Amino acid sequence: MTHQEEVLALERRFLDDFRTVYFTLHDIIKDNPCGITTWNRALMTEGPVHCMQSDFSCMISPAAFRRLGKWYLDEQAGLFANVLYHLDGTNALPHLPMLCGIAKLDGIQVVYQVPHGKRITELMPIWRQIAAAGKRIEIWAQNPAELADVLPFLEMRPPRGLKLNLFPQDREAADALVEGIARLGYPFE
Repeated sequence: MTHQEEVLALERRFLDDFRTVYFTLHDIIKDNPCGITTWNRALMTEGPVHCMQSDFSCMISPAAFRRLGKWYLDEQAGLFANVLYHLDGTNALPHLPMLCGIAKLDGIQVVYQVPHGKRITELMPIWRQIAAAGKRIEIWAQNPAELADVLPFLEMRPPRGLKLNLFPQDREAADALVEGIARLGYPFE
């Protein structure tokens, strides 16, 4: 990869600007009694919170991402009381071992994209790798194919620390999910 020093310099500048903008806005809203959330509604907390992601990582090798991105993620994760990484798509999966090693990262959200070939139940090794690293797991299920995977996935007894964001299309689908989850003995929070 060429221009690595330029990429690193731009990342440093962006991190400084991000820190300034984020904490300026945080100071404005921090006293809101409803708490603070992120762009993906993944986390609700009283302190600074962020959901990091890097589409850039999908275009480079794990070695290049360690060289160009890990320091940035370490620094960014250190700014927040609660931080999640949005691992978006199949091309991002090779970076999972590095992400699991970021000490200040609280959890990883994997977008598994049923239409692109992977079923939630096929990714159990990924969920177990995330859990073994002590990270929370977050999964979103929005379309009927994804929602159909939820109960078979839960029957596989995924690791603790799992957060499911479920978006059924109608009341009937929602009731069926609630009934199925309760039948499996999972608590609701």
